[in-house]
Amino acid sequence: MPVKLQRYQCIKQVHAEPMTYGEFKQTIRKVRDMGQISPDEPGYHVVYSQATQNEYHSWSPKQAFEEGYTRIPYQSAKTSETLQ
Repeated sequence: MPVKLQRYQCIKQVHAEPMTYGEFKQTIRKVRDMGQISPDEPGYHVVYSQATQNEYHSWSPKQAFEEGYTRIPYQSAKTSETLQ
């Protein structure tokens, strides 16, 4: 029976840095080579729930990441406190 996929919109805040798929495989997570992604493929190392017990690391292709996320300007702790 086919699964009907639903659409979702991402609203998470994540931490990320530019990184090729090959760099991600070598330095962050030793993943099984799926053979579909070139080691030189540009993308982002993405950290979800940073500094929590649920923290996990993933890799996202450059185009998909940049279409789904907008960079949040850095805020100091003092600035963040005044916004709350």
